[in-house]
Amino acid sequence: GFLFSKLLSLLHSIHLGPRTLWLVLVGQTINDNAGCLGGDTALSPDGLKYAKAAAAVIAEREMSDDLLVDGAPPRAALVLTGTLRRYTQHAEYLAKESVDQRCASAEKCAAGAVGLSAAEKRAAEAAGKRVVLKLQMLNELCAGKLDSLSYDHMKTEHPEEYAARLQDKLNYRYPGVG
Repeated sequence: GFLFSKLLSLLHSIHLGPRTLWLVLVGQTINDNAGCLGGDTALSPDGLKYAKAAAAVIAEREMSDDLLVDGAPPRAALVLTGTLRRYTQHAEYLAKESVDQRCASAEKCAAGAVGLSAAEKRAAEAAGKRVVLKLQMLNELCAGKLDSLSYDHMKTEHPEEYAARLQDKLNYRYPGVG
């Protein structure tokens, strides 16, 4: 029945082995610099620096000794991201850092390991590539008809919406589609 199907799907998603989750916010966008709400803009220069630094920190942390599984680095992480331009740019840095760091580590590990076949060495290098999965459900909330407006413009052109948002940001719903 209904309850059994929900329980079964829950049981299928439980992993008993250790896992590491990384939650990373996207960096500053061009609209953030302009003081605008939402929109699908690219990362600003500071946002690009942040994306590169965040990817480097994660790649370095993944290679640390406390995340080793049976003496080997963990499998490459699956990157789940939204479909907006800023998410795509950030995910590109995450995937690139993974390949750069892990390939160097895989070559080191493979060169030092005795008894690895050529196929096992190729598999170790291939395991270092992160897969990026873009899901629209991971995009941030859309601001409806107020999307891409500056807060000053929202305050002057839509004072009732501006006041309602300030009063209760948690329960506020943007007007329009989205």
